[in-house]
Amino acid sequence: MEIFLSLRRLLSPTTEKRQSAHGPLSVTRALAVTLLALSLQACHAQTDAPPTLPATVVPGKVAHVIQISVDALGAKYLGKFLKESPQDFDSFGRLIKEGATTLNARTDYTYTITLPNHTCMVTGRPVKTPADWPECQGHFWEWNGDFPSDQAPTSLHAVNPAGGYTASSFDVAHDNGFSTALYSGKAKFKVFTYSYGPELGSDNVRGRNKIDFSIIGSGIHDKAFADIKANKPAYTFLHYPDPDAAGHAAGYLGPEYRGAVKAVNGYLKDLLTMVDTDPEWKGRTIIILSADHGGLPGTKNHGDADQPYNYTIPFMVWGVGIAKGADLYKINPTTRTDPGEARPVYAETGQPIRNGDGGNLALKLLGLPAIPGSHINSKQDLSVE
Repeated sequence: MEIFLSLRRLLSPTTEKRQSAHGPLSVTRALAVTLLALSLQACHAQTDAPPTLPATVVPGKVAHVIQISVDALGAKYLGKFLKESPQDFDSFGRLIKEGATTLNARTDYTYTITLPNHTCMVTGRPVKTPADWPECQGHFWEWNGDFPSDQAPTSLHAVNPAGGYTASSFDVAHDNGFSTALYSGKAKFKVFTYSYGPELGSDNVRGRNKIDFSIIGSGIHDKAFADIKANKPAYTFLHYPDPDAAGHAAGYLGPEYRGAVKAVNGYLKDLLTMVDTDPEWKGRTIIILSADHGGLPGTKNHGDADQPYNYTIPFMVWGVGIAKGADLYKINPTTRTDPGEARPVYAETGQPIRNGDGGNLALKLLGLPAIPGSHINSKQDLSVE
C-alpha cells in the first residue's frame, strides 16, 4: 500500500507542476509509471497463481521423503549378504541398525514382476481386486513390457476397474503444493510420467502434471543424485534396476547379482552422506526402501508369485524421528502380522507389511492424507516411530 501511495504522490498534478520548472518531470513520471506497472503485474500474478509453500515450511514431520525401490532385491539374498560380508553392504546394515525395518515384507499377492508391483507402491492398490475384499479395488496394471507399446494399455487410468482415474502418491503430494520427482533406470517407467503427466494427470489448480522432475534411462544413480541435490524435491520415487538386470543376465544369487546389490549399497552411501551433511536434508529427511520382487536361485526368473524367494522382500524406513533398530512387526503388533514363510491374501486384517504400504507411508510422513481410492495402508497406520 505504501508503494502505491508514494507512486500516486509522484503522479499527482501538484508534483507535476512543481517539478516541471526544473526539468526532471518526464524521467520521474516514467520511473513511477514503470514501478506502478510492475507492482500491478506482481499483484495480478499473485492473485492468479496457486499458492506455493516456502521451502522452509514443513507442514508434516519432515521436508523430504525418498522412496526407493531396488529392483529384484530379494530379502533372503540381502540377509545372506549381510551375514557373510557386512562391510560390503554397510549402507543396508546402517538402515537396519538406525531404522525400523523387516526382511520379511511381501510383494503383491498375484504378481512378482516389475511394473505391476511398482504401481502398487505408488497407488496403494493391489494389482487385482481380492475376491473376498471387493472394496479394495485393484489398479489392474498387468503389463510389464515396453511403454508405450501397441500391445499395452494407453495409461494406468485405462485399466481402472471403475472406469475412472487411478490416483497416486504423486497426485497427493503435488496437489498439496509439494514438489515431486521420479527417477528410474528402466524405460518402461514412462508409464508413470505419461499417466501422471500434463495430458492425463487429474485437473487441479496446481496443474495436471503431477511429477515435477523426472529422469528415466541408464546410469540413473549419478543423474538422479545430481538432480535431487539441485531441485530438492519433497517427495522422490527412486528406482534402481541393477540387481534385476544382473539376475536376468547371469542368474540370481550369482556373483554378478551380488555385485549389483553391492553397487546399490554404494548408491545408498551417497544418499546417506547427503542427508548427514547437507543442511537442506540433515534432520529433515526420511528414506523408505523396498523392492518389487526377488528371484529364484540358480535361475533368471522371478515370475512365480507363490515362490518365497520371489515374494519375500525388505521394507526399511530410516531418518529423522524413526525408531532405531526396530523390527517393524514388533512395533505394529495390532495392525500388521508377521507372515513367517506364508503368502497371505489381501484382507482387511492380518496383513503383512507390503511394498504397497510405501506410498501412503511417505505421504503420512509429509503430513499428507492417503491416496484416494487406495486400501493398502489407507489408514496410514503403519507405525515407524
